[in-house]
Amino acid sequence: MQELLALPTDMLSRCVSMLLPSQGFGATASEWRSAIALGEAAGDLHAALGESLQAAFEGLGLLVPAKMCGRRCWMRLIRALHSADEVSWRPVRTLRAVRPQYWGQRTPVHSAPRLSGATLSALPDGQLVLFGGRDSNSGDTVDSTFLITVSWSPPSTATAAPRGVAQWDVVTFEDGRQPQPRCYHSAALWGGSGPSQPSMLVFGGAGEGSALHDDVWVLGACPRATGRAGNAGNAGNALERGPESRYEWVKLELGEHRPAGRSSHLCCSWDVRGSRLSCLAGCDEQAGRSAIVHGGLGQNGVCSDVWLLPPPSRSR
Repeated sequence: MQELLALPTDMLSRCVSMLLPSQGFGATASEWRSAIALGEAAGDLHAALGESLQAAFEGLGLLVPAKMCGRRCWMRLIRALHSADEVSWRPVRTLRAVRPQYWGQRTPVHSAPRLSGATLSALPDGQLVLFGGRDSNSGDTVDSTFLITVSWSPPSTATAAPRGVAQWDVVTFEDGRQPQPRCYHSAALWGGSGPSQPSMLVFGGAGEGSALHDDVWVLGACPRATGRAGNAGNAGNALERGPESRYEWVKLELGEHRPAGRSSHLCCSWDVRGSRLSCLAGCDEQAGRSAIVHGGLGQNGVCSDVWLLPPPSRSR
């Protein structure tokens, strides 16, 4: 290394340029690894890598690295240009540090549950919600609600991947108002209009024994001082978050005309706002996302029906 750094600047740049892929930024990420590794070895080599890149690619000649980037800016540029070429699964480990209980409702857990048939949904604020499922340790069907917050640490080197850590909290509900235990149900974002965010809707699922559920629940968050959320008319807009928010389940009373109980069905969130489909489906364009359900396993076998649940109209 010392012999390499002792070379004149122009010769050092020439050596570095020999490591640049002949196809330039059209080359794969693996073909850039030698140049990146050399650029990370020392500040002078990083500078030589920058000079070689600017000489090889006319469009980079006008770039001036910021001082705060240190000796990683050119590697970051290469990595950014090849982000699509480096798609891969990244493990997310569970945070095991001791944390305080949040408002008496969220209790930290230090290991992820072993579940099958649960649902995992991403809320608009970046949190994840895991609900229900069958516990592989006990064999029981559960009604647990978990909130998961994932944070990412920056990569230690330009070629390393970011590191993910998941903070798990189990949510308890003071009045016991929550869906019955179930597995192989469905969950999707639903509602959300104006400044409000969509809530998480849960439909159906298999209960204890041979029970099949046909009920609909919505998980939303409301300020601590407001108390329990009300009817279906405000449930679709219940997700008003803040640092003192409390999560609450609301059961929607939807009458007799509804899908039969089922499990293992398909469900997705459907945003038809701005399209003519909203009028054809009878949806209020300003009300937010609808939920659409298809198929599943019912009491009489495999189902083939399709149902749409639009959010409550804002005019209600």
